[in-house]
Amino acid sequence: MLNRQLLSGIYRRGDDLIQRFVFDKRNLQFRKHYSNVTSVTSISRENCVNRGANFDITCRPLMASPQNKAKNKQEPTVRKVILTQCAPKPVGPYSQAVQFGNTLYVSGVLGLDKNKMELVEGGVAGQAKQALTNLGHILKAAGTTYENVIKTSIFLANIGDFKEVNDIYKDFFLSNPPARSTYQVAALPLGALVEIEVIAGTGEIEQASCNCGSKI
Repeated sequence: MLNRQLLSGIYRRGDDLIQRFVFDKRNLQFRKHYSNVTSVTSISRENCVNRGANFDITCRPLMASPQNKAKNKQEPTVRKVILTQCAPKPVGPYSQAVQFGNTLYVSGVLGLDKNKMELVEGGVAGQAKQALTNLGHILKAAGTTYENVIKTSIFLANIGDFKEVNDIYKDFFLSNPPARSTYQVAALPLGALVEIEVIAGTGEIEQASCNCGSKI
């Protein structure tokens, strides 16, 4: 027969194994729900806080280690000025475009010849085509394209030129065109007939469209 001391030792060893199993299982379950806790340090069936509880949990909070600080630190948003020699230089104290994060804000573009810095011939149609061509160079310099333009704003010296500008515009935005606003203004810089500014996306973009079940 096994003596009492040996039986007691076997019991304690078995109880330790059971508690170790419970500890590991509860530790995994606990960390699923509390991400700010590094780990459970002890699980005890003695001195439970709540009556009727089967175990009590002691845990260690996540320390603000250099590794955790670096992991949780947000990267700063980058403001980047875009300048390309392929488009006319600004005619005032502004940039051709500014990229903030993944959004590109392009200043108003005129139908200027970049070499002569003069408005091209051909009336409003010629200026609109040249303005949109210049715009393409700026978009390319920022690593994006017409396809990623989100919103355009068109400023006209004469709203009667709306149709003529539209006929040129549609050749540059072939599918899923961006949102747009068109205004008649009192005057434009250098006596221009049209000016176009845009907001575009940069980086990896997934194109999608939705008709929302409506028939047009």
